[in-house]
Amino acid sequence: MGDGMEGLMVSAHESSVLGRIRDGVFSLDANGRFLYVNHPTKEMLVIQDDVVGRSLMDVLKGETLTCMQEQIEHSMAIQQPQHFECAWSKGEMDWAEVHIYPSLDGVTVLFRDISSRKNIDEAFRKNHEKIVLLSEAAHHILFNKEPKEILDSLFRDLSEHLGLDVYINYIYQESFHNLKLMNYSGISETIANEIEWLNLGEAVCGRAAREKKARVAEDIDSSQDPMVSLVKGMGIKAYVCHPLLSYGRLIGTLSFGTRKRTRFTEDELDLISSICAQVAPVLERSQLISNLTQKKEQAEKAALAKTEFLSMMSHELRTPMNSILGFSQILLEDSKEPLTLQQKDRAEKILKSGQHLLRMINDILEVGKVESSRKQGEWEILDISSVYKESLKTVKPLAVNKTIRIEMKDSTGDRCRIKGNAMKLTQVFSNLLSNAIKYSPEHRDVLVEFKKDGEYVKVMVTDYGIGIPYEEQDSIFLPFYRIFNRESNIEGTGIGLSIVKQFTQELGGEVGVESKLGSGSSFWFTLPLLKDVEDF
Repeated sequence: MGDGMEGLMVSAHESSVLGRIRDGVFSLDANGRFLYVNHPTKEMLVIQDDVVGRSLMDVLKGETLTCMQEQIEHSMAIQQPQHFECAWSKGEMDWAEVHIYPSLDGVTVLFRDISSRKNIDEAFRKNHEKIVLLSEAAHHILFNKEPKEILDSLFRDLSEHLGLDVYINYIYQESFHNLKLMNYSGISETIANEIEWLNLGEAVCGRAAREKKARVAEDIDSSQDPMVSLVKGMGIKAYVCHPLLSYGRLIGTLSFGTRKRTRFTEDELDLISSICAQVAPVLERSQLISNLTQKKEQAEKAALAKTEFLSMMSHELRTPMNSILGFSQILLEDSKEPLTLQQKDRAEKILKSGQHLLRMINDILEVGKVESSRKQGEWEILDISSVYKESLKTVKPLAVNKTIRIEMKDSTGDRCRIKGNAMKLTQVFSNLLSNAIKYSPEHRDVLVEFKKDGEYVKVMVTDYGIGIPYEEQDSIFLPFYRIFNRESNIEGTGIGLSIVKQFTQELGGEVGVESKLGSGSSFWFTLPLLKDVEDF
């Protein structure tokens, strides 16, 4: 219509034109009485009778009337058009966009229904708030590790947005078939102690857990339902509790309450439901990690206690065993009072059995060495062939006793250097060589081969002994596992190969065996080569 709507008296032609406009149009004189009203105005303001000559107060009421009067007076006073949005309480409209065009004799008002647009704007605003809150919830879940930190952060955001005062988190105790209070805010420590345990079906949270569906309690201050008596005593007026489920399995419950109002809106309940759905898998993960950590700590304590026990018992047994061996040797070597043949035979059996027991005790002590060696961090550049030659010195007497020759084949072409621990690598060589000698028949060779295998060096120790059944080859690296052979009946504790595997893996390599029953065995291990000294 433009800002030049100065004439308030409307001609028949103008009336016809204005009647076809879909927006509402009406004119008022200087006293606020209607001069003209078009048809859309009558429909939107639900006017049945002719209002020409009547006051604006006869048609509009409440805040809408107050807003229109103030804007019309201001427009008349400054003789400038006014454009604004106004909450509308007349007819089916909730909001109107209003344009006022003043003249010296009155005003012309054009208005249109913008309720749909306002509803869309409000929906966008609420969705935006929900997205922001869910985004913040995801942030808290990703960057906070402890369940209480996660829930406290979520509660702060939700309480600011929804006016919440309390949150309560229970965890389901599957072994006891009940709920245990884990995290909370907005209640005293005394109350927390009183509600620490809940049976399934008890109060709002127990009911939500048992039924595995959300429970909403509103108008609590006037409710007589026994289910809400617990939260009613805390001064809570509205309360919602969600079961925390992961693939249908109950993890616990998470509930929120307010002391300020008696009800939640559907949008608020939907938002709380979405956040609880995000929290459930995180709390389950945290619970699993906590359980695994506890079991790991328990296993470590048990392993340490076992190691300490074995070490203590081995030391306690070795002292009297050394005495038995010493006195047996004195008896056998006493030339002044020599033993009879029968006595000598018996003393030799005592000495032989004692030496066997002492070897077993020493092997058991090796278990303690393995455990304590895990804490050793002395790493250096090693030449693998040099370490092998040093290890060879410790086992050579065993080979000489059985007339066994240890042959070495090195096809690497140059020095093979690794990053490792000399003590551990020496133990690997010593155990594999002593095993090969132990299981080889007399007058046979033991072959030690060095090969390059990509970025690794591969060492293979081959004997021509009894061999290992195929079905037992995966078990021989387990602690205390031994292969029984009735013909050879070779002594041992079954610890040596488990130490080889442990140390090889700690050095970054792998270990394995190739064997055929009756034809011997080839034990091998690999270690990563050091490309350059700068890599150390």
